[in-house]
Amino acid sequence: MDEISADVSAWKDIDWMKLTKLNLEKVRSLMKIDGVDALFAHQVANFQYLTGYMNPTHFDSKGTPLRQGAIVLAEEDQPIMLAGAADFFDARNFWWIKDVRSMPARLDAWPKIIKDAVKDYGVKQGKMAVDPYSPFTLVDDLRKELGDDLKIISAGSILATARGVKNSEEIKVIRRAAGLAGAMVVAAKAAVQEGVREIAVAKEAEYMLAKLEPLARPAYKTVVMSGERAAYLDRIPSNKIIRRGEIVNVDAGCYYMGYLSEFSRHKMVGKPTEEQKKLYRVAFEAEQRAIEAIRPGAKASEIDRVARSIIKKAGYGEYQHPHYTGHGHGLGPHDRPIIGDPRQVEECILEAGMVMGIEPGIFKPGVGGVREEDVVLVTETGHDVLSKVEYEDRLLE
Repeated sequence: MDEISADVSAWKDIDWMKLTKLNLEKVRSLMKIDGVDALFAHQVANFQYLTGYMNPTHFDSKGTPLRQGAIVLAEEDQPIMLAGAADFFDARNFWWIKDVRSMPARLDAWPKIIKDAVKDYGVKQGKMAVDPYSPFTLVDDLRKELGDDLKIISAGSILATARGVKNSEEIKVIRRAAGLAGAMVVAAKAAVQEGVREIAVAKEAEYMLAKLEPLARPAYKTVVMSGERAAYLDRIPSNKIIRRGEIVNVDAGCYYMGYLSEFSRHKMVGKPTEEQKKLYRVAFEAEQRAIEAIRPGAKASEIDRVARSIIKKAGYGEYQHPHYTGHGHGLGPHDRPIIGDPRQVEECILEAGMVMGIEPGIFKPGVGGVREEDVVLVTETGHDVLSKVEYEDRLLE
């Protein structure tokens, strides 16, 4: 718990303005490579990435803001911030971005506002990249408003590439989030006992997060799967009572100041069977060998191959679930890199600054399910595991 406490206190060292400026430099560099003159984004994570501004009070349940946006110009250091009524005064008077403009709730008014904003900076021709999460009606109306002067393309590749590699300040935030997630997992494991309901275990994890950090929120309903439910990856905690002889999987995570970290651990209730121990050991070895292969220059496909080959060689190939072997952590739960996505075509080469969860699993009906997960940062020389909670020794004996 000491390591978790140390991570939790590290937030004071974060320079939020530096964090955002480094993000902007990266995006502008990618825009210039692609010949993009302006970029418009308004999905919650993308908006925060480009402005550093965080106010979740006007976000809907799907993570799309009702009335805010950001425009990045390839030749300007600062973005143009488009703020709704709830945030305009605060952003205009107290935020570091100089050009803050009001944004109405009516979506049909946005195209002219966006066009006027870029024209004010002399951008009248070229390419405008638009947030891939933008509603079709907005993109269609914006295309009509801009005419042939500014060609609209997707900003998806630019934003995904930029967000995939974290800068030094972002890594500090994610370390903080990983420490909080670790405290959640520890609390949940302590609550796992014979006769306790799964939902009660999940609530203990979420209560711990609420006590530690009011600026954090659960990334999802804490996963608690016991016994047979884990074999089917039934991730929503239920009113099922945990029984002796069951493996219990706990997967908890949090968003801290917009950045996510999450991972899983297991607890054995009572004495394990030999089959349970074998299941756990194989999944654990697959995860550990995959982590050992993480370094700058490694291919995502190779990380996936390492994990899956161990599971297949042990005779559990048919019990592998076609979920990711790993996925990036950041302002979203599936930043780059994505490792082992079924039918994935694009190769991803790991770079220093990428952060990901590694989670190969085995799910065998009649025995249970195992999916240990760790948070791994790619460093200049290899990797660093950010999740600091012990594994289940009773299943490794």
